[in-house]
Amino acid sequence: MGAELGLTTSIFPYDDQTRDFLRLQRRENRWEEFVADKDAVYDEQIELDLNGIVPLVACPHSPDNIKTVKEIEGMKLDQVIIGSCTNSSLSDLLLVAKILKGKKVKTPTIISPGSKQVLLNLIEIGALKDLISSGVRILEPACGPCIGMGCAPNSQGISLRTFNRNFEGRSGTDDALRIHKVFL
Repeated sequence: MGAELGLTTSIFPYDDQTRDFLRLQRRENRWEEFVADKDAVYDEQIELDLNGIVPLVACPHSPDNIKTVKEIEGMKLDQVIIGSCTNSSLSDLLLVAKILKGKKVKTPTIISPGSKQVLLNLIEIGALKDLISSGVRILEPACGPCIGMGCAPNSQGISLRTFNRNFEGRSGTDDALRIHKVFL
């Protein structure tokens, strides 16, 4: 998402959480220290107090059109799509499965696992059963709704999507109104 913010380069150093993830994936040997040079110079540094961040969503048709979840609470949704290649880790989808377990979705809901590995883990853990039993439709891990290839909302429909893009026409219909999760 750096490009949307005017960045030409983004580097995120490996940390202990990255090492733990790789260890769980049996790929800890891929971990290496990756940090900026000690004498690195930055145009600007921004420090955020993550405890002060409230749940936000990006509304149509730009990542800059931000509202708090509270501001849009109660809005009628025509569609919910969870996941994408950039936003559907196993832990993300396990949280959704936990929330939906024993319940039925009232709004058409689609889940797009971020990878084959995530999908296989959902099957192995048993969470896929919980998701499907709740009425969720599962897509194969591939490019799709993010780029407007399938799962387009109805004309002028309101679609809540956890994707990384919400530009006009991106969801497959030119007049759809999409809300995208930014921070939850």
